[in-house]
Amino acid sequence: MLGRTLPGSFASLTDPQTGWTRTVQTESDGTCQFPQVPPASYTVEVSATNFAILKRDNLRLLVNSPTTLNFTTQMRYSFQT
Repeated sequence: MLGRTLPGSFASLTDPQTGWTRTVQTESDGTCQFPQVPPASYTVEVSATNFAILKRDNLRLLVNSPTTLNFTTQMRYSFQT
């Protein structure tokens, strides 16, 4: 899936200092939003079935400052014999 989106994946936003977490499912175009998030430094994780979990630390979110992140992932392979 080169250059395609992953609709139905999950994105989690976590404040490691307070433990506050919000998880949302991505839209059909692969986007998601976290409205009304308190300003802080967050960890973001994106996961989808059969794909590697993606993680970014120290994402600083500010009031009235939209942020866009683009993630690139690879398929996970498992072999059974």
